[in-house]
Amino acid sequence: MEYYAHTREGGGRQLLCEHLQATAELCASFAFPELQACARLTGLLHDLGKYQAAFQRRLENGGCGAPAPHALCGAQEARTYFGGKLCWEIFGYLAAGHHAGLSDRGVDGGETQAGELYNYVTCQCGDYSAWKSEISLPAPESVMREIGDFLREFTYESYSFFIRYLFSCLTDADFLDTERFVRGEGRRAFFADWTACASALEAHLRALGGKAENALQRARAQLQQQALAQADVASPVYLLDMPTGSGKTLCSLAFALERARRTGKKRIIYIIPYTSIVEQTADLFEKILPPEVPVLRHDGIVDYDAYSVRAEGDAAADEGGCDAAEACKKATENWDMPVIVTTNVQFFESIYSNRSGKLRKLHNMAESILVFDEVHTLPIRWFIPCMQAVEQLTAHYRSEALFLTATMPDFAALTARNLGHALPVFDLLPEKSLYPCFDKCTFEDAGTLGTEALMARLDGTKSVLVVCNRKRTAEEYFRASAAEHKFCLSTYLTPRHRSARIAEIASLLARGVPVAVFATSLIEAGVDLDFACVYREMAGIDSLLQAAGRCNRSGRAAKEESKVYLFRSEHPPRGELQLRANIAEGILKRYGADRLSDAACVKEYFDALYLTERQKMKSPQRERNPLVVDFREIAKEFRFIESTSVGIVIPDAENEAELAALRAGYGDRRKLRAYSATVSPYELNALHESGVLFEYDGVFVLGRADLYNEQTGLCVQAPSGEAEFY
Repeated sequence: MEYYAHTREGGGRQLLCEHLQATAELCASFAFPELQACARLTGLLHDLGKYQAAFQRRLENGGCGAPAPHALCGAQEARTYFGGKLCWEIFGYLAAGHHAGLSDRGVDGGETQAGELYNYVTCQCGDYSAWKSEISLPAPESVMREIGDFLREFTYESYSFFIRYLFSCLTDADFLDTERFVRGEGRRAFFADWTACASALEAHLRALGGKAENALQRARAQLQQQALAQADVASPVYLLDMPTGSGKTLCSLAFALERARRTGKKRIIYIIPYTSIVEQTADLFEKILPPEVPVLRHDGIVDYDAYSVRAEGDAAADEGGCDAAEACKKATENWDMPVIVTTNVQFFESIYSNRSGKLRKLHNMAESILVFDEVHTLPIRWFIPCMQAVEQLTAHYRSEALFLTATMPDFAALTARNLGHALPVFDLLPEKSLYPCFDKCTFEDAGTLGTEALMARLDGTKSVLVVCNRKRTAEEYFRASAAEHKFCLSTYLTPRHRSARIAEIASLLARGVPVAVFATSLIEAGVDLDFACVYREMAGIDSLLQAAGRCNRSGRAAKEESKVYLFRSEHPPRGELQLRANIAEGILKRYGADRLSDAACVKEYFDALYLTERQKMKSPQRERNPLVVDFREIAKEFRFIESTSVGIVIPDAENEAELAALRAGYGDRRKLRAYSATVSPYELNALHESGVLFEYDGVFVLGRADLYNEQTGLCVQAPSGEAEFY
């Protein structure tokens, strides 16, 4: 009898032994050389349950017939294979969870719940012993030896991360081999010549260096040279603490490329706090790097794992045996690219998720240069698990991390206090003598300003930026402004329209035409615009200093003439933003506005912030026993941002073909990111209940043309009405 793993449209069938062996070899190719036996065992165990006669009948009958769950069989075989030794649990988690996700552990010999590991191994399943005639498993001793060597420093964190890593290798290998069978061909592999990339960036920096017209621009070049001079120092974590406006992005890329070249790292991953910065950072890298080096953008705006109005079930695609094509279609990006630009949310939730769609990226975070832009913006409540993840990747998975910021808290002290030991951080710029060159504006406290009072201060003779805490506040100011050239920038605009507005603003500023820009904090990072003065609604000191970086950015005007006005609006901030603003208010009263950028103020701000929020800091839920890992419970608890942004695609003539393909079930979601405005889940539900959205398998599409315009973006206070796809 021949046993099959999958069928495809048109009648093709994949032999089960071929799928298991191919998955095992792919899995081994993803894992480190010293984990080859572990990886091969993982790939061979996962689908042994498909040898059940009931599963083969369902496959033959197009998925009809009695259920024949197969994943739990691999977990049961793992227990038998290791003779009950506890290391079987590692492979039990992997096999049982390769569709439904990593489970909770349950209790050995006690009462268990459905979906727990110890519940899986007590479930009844059909005879799958036919695998023994086709498959040979590696010797248990070789597998246990690899585990013991790799987990020599055994902790809860190292054990759970090890399972996640092998799970990532398995699920990616399983997805890719299934995809290869369904499509009849594999994916194209991409590689980067880091020397060629570094040469391209060097040429770009030389061109910029030729424009060093003043002391500030010369200082920028000197700081970059100082950082690159440290590239021969090996460290798990580097710190690049550069003032706002000093060229952090290009300097960090130069350093990352040099370290990748020296160490042979496979990829460079930029992790950014704001979805709005992903597009422009990726655009910049694409302009600089050679065309044969693709830059992957993954911000989660359009993503299979994104928030959905429908509740997510645990039913696993392909468990019935006939829908391999659907399993492929729902495979999310695995980050197998040399340069990746993503968000904090995508990065850390991919690590702490239990779902295969997210976790399959993890093995491609190994052997990488990880650049954390604006690392001080990491949510404080998740500081501990974030640092634990960085520590695991850099200490055991051959990655290096670069912390990039302009306002850095003391990470050595913070990690020592909260992890029990200091994270080793190497400062690339210990010499700070050039930093005063970037102190090019003065702060002034403007008190509380209503809309009319604020508009009265904007006389229209100078270019001004007003940064607000809320998108609706920025839109309110925009509509109240009488300026001839006025702009509103927020994530209610699609990235395409936002980029067009920023380009238009830059053109007007270059010609000396006064503009008035009303924006949210998205303009405070990665946006190279230079305003004569800035108004910043009260927020944390880090945000105030970032906004100041848009004032006299080129350093051409006198410091005394370049003003940053701090004001309070009629819409006070809430939650953590309010806490940050309150701490900044206290420091402002003690030191005065003119000293706000002093290192002492920045240190006091972060000390107070982390001390105040320390009780809220969390580690993913865990038992005292380091062997008890409840992956599903951890994933449920770990929500990096409480209200993750959700993308709504705005239809127009340029994306008509992609939307038609989406409706037909085969559209490329990545191409729709540039046309997606972002909202909170609360706003999404309101729009959904108003009947103005269509949903196509987790992608939301606006159905009312009158609810979006290119000046202010999406109107989230939508009236009820029937949506018409256009």
